[in-house]
Amino acid sequence: MRPRLSFVLFCLLTAWLMTGCDHSEREPKRSPTATPPANPNELRIYMDPIGRAGLLNRMMVQEFSEQFGIPVQIISNVDDATDRLDKITQILASRTSGIDILMIDFTWAPMLHQYTEDLAPRLGREKDEFFPQLIRQNTAQGKLVGIPMYVDTGILYYRADLMEKYGYSEPPVTWEEMAAMAAHVQEEERKRGNLEFWGLALAANAQENLTCMALEWQASAGGGTMVTDGGRVTVNNRGTVEALTMARGWIGKIAPEQSLSMDNEAARRQFQEGNALFMRGWSYAWELLNDDTSAVRGKVKIALLPGGVGGRRSVLGGWQLAISASSTRKDNAWKLVQHLTSARSQRLRAMEGGFPPTRPKLYEDPNLQRKQPHLPLIGSAIGSSVMRPSRGARNLYGQVSMIYFTGVSDVLAGRSNPEVGLDVMEAKMKRALER
Repeated sequence: MRPRLSFVLFCLLTAWLMTGCDHSEREPKRSPTATPPANPNELRIYMDPIGRAGLLNRMMVQEFSEQFGIPVQIISNVDDATDRLDKITQILASRTSGIDILMIDFTWAPMLHQYTEDLAPRLGREKDEFFPQLIRQNTAQGKLVGIPMYVDTGILYYRADLMEKYGYSEPPVTWEEMAAMAAHVQEEERKRGNLEFWGLALAANAQENLTCMALEWQASAGGGTMVTDGGRVTVNNRGTVEALTMARGWIGKIAPEQSLSMDNEAARRQFQEGNALFMRGWSYAWELLNDDTSAVRGKVKIALLPGGVGGRRSVLGGWQLAISASSTRKDNAWKLVQHLTSARSQRLRAMEGGFPPTRPKLYEDPNLQRKQPHLPLIGSAIGSSVMRPSRGARNLYGQVSMIYFTGVSDVLAGRSNPEVGLDVMEAKMKRALER
């Protein structure tokens, strides 16, 4: 018999739905610790406690505790992904039993495999129920480091009302079409008095998100990736030059100069306030854009990202659960990982939070499709995804990505041209990987 949500969990969910979930509110963070808990049966999980994802995480953890009688403490992580990786590495490297389960990024398996339990024997044949590329990306040195909890991918949001208003029946298929539509609608909207309107909301500040976007441009232009699975640096090629030249042409023309300092949330706010035609974003934004307080509620649709000679490519992101090799509570930890990554939990997470499942079968669920009509398209984007090269860069992926997004930022800002910028990126990546 499927366990029901407790009354407390129901109230939590109802309160969130009634308030629309204030995503600006932050809980005070506990300092992560490697000290074992006072209760020897208590599990400790290091994961996101804030926002929509955090509420659902807390609900599911509490449900698990009620069902199995196992106490669980959520240890708050830090906001910045780089800081989070550093803190997780410190915790795992201490090789104490203070933290049992960790919520890890899509690219971290090669950097954490020596500190984590191999979950392949526990998962068994159930691995076939997950997207195979997610299992592959979470495998390092023959070890399955993490079980995918939810996935994310780059998609194009667009104002369907404005597209129709200016005579466009379909979203753009190529980047050139997107730029032309953006320039046209921007000009017309400004003529009608919205001087803050831009064709494209773009989160192009120098951080990991820029790596994701630039890799999408590069791959769709036929430039492949920046490092192969075998560790060969391939960033410097004609396709990447063309991709960066194209994106540089957007800045100040269809996207504001401020894009170079905007993160995902700043771009989302610009779009949600009605001041852009297009936005390259992640799937989590769908629920926020259709919130009761949104200026664009009911006016937004999504599409695959535009493409070029290399096709329409999206970078995958998402979060997984790993078990510390030093945990003394591995059996109970595995029960919690199973609970949080189960088809039932993923269905709830997708239904109430808009977080795409990591199990392809759920994309066929008619109830989910009615609540989240964009899910089939996200499933298609996952099928045509491009991976960040953490397998090839191994434990140096963070350094390689920083070289990449810093170099791309220099090109977008006009501090370097694409050819020179890529020469510098290539040289730095080769030096880093040869150490």
